[in-house]
Amino acid sequence: EAALAGREESLETPGHNTWLFSATMSNEVRKVADRYLNSPRMVQVNRTEMLSGTVEQIYYKTRESDKPEILCKLIDIADEFYGLIFCQTKNLVIDLTTFLKERGYSVDCLHGDMDQNARERVMRAFRERRVTILVCTDVACRGLDVKDLTHVINYSIPRELDNYVHRIGRTGRSGKEGLALSLVTPTHQGLIS
Repeated sequence: EAALAGREESLETPGHNTWLFSATMSNEVRKVADRYLNSPRMVQVNRTEMLSGTVEQIYYKTRESDKPEILCKLIDIADEFYGLIFCQTKNLVIDLTTFLKERGYSVDCLHGDMDQNARERVMRAFRERRVTILVCTDVACRGLDVKDLTHVINYSIPRELDNYVHRIGRTGRSGKEGLALSLVTPTHQGLIS
């Protein structure tokens, strides 16, 4: 999304350019840029062009208490569900994974408190489709490269547009179509716009 470029002049490398690329320009990234780049310039992708044209986006208005049942119905009506379900917190991820396992779904979870071995085990099972539903926090919305995902469900709506874009960008890749479904409670209705 954003890149900073600063021109450095030195005796060893005249005309040398240093580039810094970052998906988001947080305060921490900005501090690194200010420290290592001279007179940096920022380039940013137009946010309206960040959303894939191959992803159909649908949202459903619901009460929080109805979300688990609605989620099951959305999974059941899919011809072949192979996707991610994003939740806002680790505890919600664990609770929802348990709920879906008890209902007989092929599901596992991914969150930031898992060690690397556990993450790799889960991802291997998901890529091999021994698990077809992965419930996760935003730890999985960036850098997760799994082919042919049919669905991304926002069980919890993210507060930042960047996270939404990264989440739904896990489906509809390589020119294929994908579905991004969001469950929206009245208190989060304002985030839809």
